[in-house]
Amino acid sequence: MSAISVLAEHRRGELRDVTFEMLVRGRELAEKRGAALIAILLGHQVDNFAQRLSEYADRVILVDHPDLIHFNPEIYRKVLTSLTKNGRPVLVLIGHTAFGVDVAPGLSVDLNLALVT
Repeated sequence: MSAISVLAEHRRGELRDVTFEMLVRGRELAEKRGAALIAILLGHQVDNFAQRLSEYADRVILVDHPDLIHFNPEIYRKVLTSLTKNGRPVLVLIGHTAFGVDVAPGLSVDLNLALVT
């Protein structure tokens, strides 16, 4: 089954609004394509967010590691590249935020996928 992935953003102990905006739009696209909607959550000690994301996504991929406690675009990019190469979603939704602008271009190159902003 094909999948659409959403990169969940969080900051200061809260999921960011852009995450829910992408999940709602991702759900619409997934239903039209008959695809699964997957939320990807990276961080450290953020499992409390996974439950909330599961209310929107068919599946939540949580990567919890101390190296992910603070945003580092290179580390996040490597983790995301590894995750998405294995699952190969048809679309990865990343917010047009400072976080997304740091991660999306490199991920696009790594996966040889188009980048639309």
